[in-house]
Amino acid sequence: MTSYDAIGDAYDLVYPDTKERVPFVKDLLKKHAKDSILELGIGTGLFAIPLHEAGFNIEGLEISQVMIDVVAQKAPGLKVHKGDMRDYTINGRYDAILALSSV
Repeated sequence: MTSYDAIGDAYDLVYPDTKERVPFVKDLLKKHAKDSILELGIGTGLFAIPLHEAGFNIEGLEISQVMIDVVAQKAPGLKVHKGDMRDYTINGRYDAILALSSV
């Protein structure tokens, strides 16, 4: 169990300004990322879900199973890997790796 497991259901309330920041991230990715994106510390998908819905090929990495479960409920088609970003071995290639609100 991680400390994030305890707050998974209320996590979205901690970052109420995320919706305002998503357009900036979308614009950056449109200019620089081409095919695949990985978000480290995806949390409840506050950034990844809107990007996924906008057509970006994005996956997430998350240590907290509770957070992964929240993402699965909110966006069943969004792939999330379970792991710790501090020692996770990335399999595959990504055009962009994001760490938004996680480091």
